Amino acid sequence: MYELPDSLRNTILRIFGDKGQSWIEQFPGILEQCGRRWNLTFSDPLPYPSINYLINASLSTGEEVVLKVGVPDRELGTEIEALQIYRGRRAVKCLDSDLQLGAMLLEKISPGYMLTSLRDNTQEARIAARIMRELPVACPAQHNLPTFAEWIEQAFRCYRRTYGTVDGPLGGKLLDAAEQAFQEVEESKPHDVLLHGDLHHENILYDDRRGWLAIDPKGVIGDACLEVGRYLHNQLPNEMPLEEKKRLIEERVEILSAELAQSRERIIACALVDRTLSFCWSTEESHLEEGWEASVAVARLLCEMK
Repeated sequence: MYELPDSLRNTILRIFGDKGQSWIEQFPGILEQCGRRWNLTFSDPLPYPSINYLINASLSTGEEVVLKVGVPDRELGTEIEALQIYRGRRAVKCLDSDLQLGAMLLEKISPGYMLTSLRDNTQEARIAARIMRELPVACPAQHNLPTFAEWIEQAFRCYRRTYGTVDGPLGGKLLDAAEQAFQEVEESKPHDVLLHGDLHHENILYDDRRGWLAIDPKGVIGDACLEVGRYLHNQLPNEMPLEEKKRLIEERVEILSAELAQSRERIIACALVDRTLSFCWSTEESHLEEGWEASVAVARLLCEMK
């Protein structure tokens, strides 16, 4: 019998409430249904789950795969849709899916170590830039994906409803600056593409056969440069001095600017937008996460750099 880790169980309850509780109760049956549907032989669960449960398995052919299951919601649906559109182009392949079950059958990435394992800011940024250059595809004519503009509008509106236009941890000026930066990016974009939407160090894994691949896309439509934002402010620990964070960001900006043929100013604007967006999302449950001051400090730093 496979059980949900307590940390995953608590996260699901915090995010999904009663819907999450219902899903937790159904989890053993969902796993059984997936096993029957795809004729799977399960082995060991993958460590470090976020809001989904992942477990190694094998098909009747002996091919190794990964089953990913989670609470069926729009974000899980857009992840499936994005992976179907990518078709394995610089991304993990989705072999099959069932949104009603909240399940995805994925190719196994082996050995699957994260980009962070390189522990080299320059090398990591160059690899990430290659993914960002090769992953985007044209915006599909028909899709059910959100736009980055919708993300911004909804998150900023929610933040202002909670904290007002002046008060709050971000302050009115920083939120306004991020909004203006996004408008500038929107006005100068050539066309929309399908973005991963959460492309940071932990979502880029190494496969012996296919090289570095992206996993866990959110799936969002927007300008290609917006993909840099999540990466630029990732892997900057709260305890790291602000000057060191600035040095790492500057180095990433220089590499991404050269590799993606985007101006320094545009890349920093996208980072400011995404750092502010991420912070607004983190406040939607009416509480501030530990270390929130460090996140705001990075947003201010990006605003100054711009």
